[in-house]
Amino acid sequence: GYSGAYLERPQLDALRDAIADKLFDLVVIYEPDRLSRETAHLLLLTQEIERSGAKLEFVLTEYKNTPEGQLFLTTKGAFASYERATIRERTMRGKRVKLRQGKVVEDSGVYGYDYDKETNGYVINPYEAGVINRIFKWYNSNEKGGCHSIAAELNKRRTIPPKGTRWHMSTVRSILRRQMYTGEYY
Repeated sequence: GYSGAYLERPQLDALRDAIADKLFDLVVIYEPDRLSRETAHLLLLTQEIERSGAKLEFVLTEYKNTPEGQLFLTTKGAFASYERATIRERTMRGKRVKLRQGKVVEDSGVYGYDYDKETNGYVINPYEAGVINRIFKWYNSNEKGGCHSIAAELNKRRTIPPKGTRWHMSTVRSILRRQMYTGEYY
């Protein structure tokens, strides 16, 4: 998805183009903060909709194009912006605390490891670690050739890949280049 904090969003861009082309008489939005979480953007978008001749309606909020309606919309936008900033600050503070404690901030789904929620760290996945070891062994000994040949061999052996249904050369190359497999993780 795309954050309501940004004005450049594919579906919003399409709506704005359609509004500019006067394709709609009515624009219905669930709640003002779904249109934008920035007050200035909310007011800009409201003006664009109304200048096109379309009417703006919210499902959960009554809105009228009056001075009171504009005040209400501005207030809703300010609260949405404040809420977004507060959530971000709390999230970042929590991540900094985890980092200072030497814990993993979030599971990045590293093949060969399982994420342990209790310790906020990684534990070795024996099956996947065996695959990683085999990849490094084949590559370093040139036993199976390069990344393309190693991927083909893993597919032939029906080895479970990190994602999807097949091993690819790029996946093998990524594993060989990843610092975490040499004991470093940042």
